[in-house]
Parts: sequence; structure tokens; C-alpha cells
Amino acid sequence: MLQQRQDSHSAHIGGIVIWIIAFYIEGISESFYGVSYELFNISILFEESFESIGTILLFSSALDYLSDIGLDLTAERINNLAKFQNS
Repeated sequence: MLQQRQDSHSAHIGGIVIWIIAFYIEGISESFYGVSYELFNISILFEESFESIGTILLFSSALDYLSDIGLDLTAERINNLAKFQNS
């Protein structure tokens, strides 16, 4: 279970780093607009791609972490849940 949480943390950090790169590309893409329209379109394509990949990594890390928590049912936790449901 601990290994899954480390993978989830790595995906979370990776998603944030990719989003930062996307924001940087978005910032410099305006400088390409006056130089070459094709370069501007390519920079927008990369920026949107990085935003999508970053979002996918962030959501996958959240889902991985939540599924890891949901599947970590020990006997003690099952008993506590049963007591909670019966009260």
C-alpha cells in the first residue's frame, strides 16, 4: 500500500510541474504571435497538451490515493465500520 501512495505522490508532483510548464509556454506564446503564426499555433498546441496531461496526472493521483485508502481495510477498521453502522 505504501508504494501506491508514493506513486500517487509522484504523479501529483508531476502534474503540478507540467502545469507550471504549460503556464510558462502560455506566457511566451504571445511573443511568437508577431514572428510566425505557425510557431504561435504550435506553442498553443503544446500548452494545451501540457495542461491536459497535467490535469490527467492530478486526477489520477487523487483517484489512486482515494482507492488506496478505500481498499486498506484491516480487521480493526472493519469492526469500527460495523459499530458505526449499527449505532
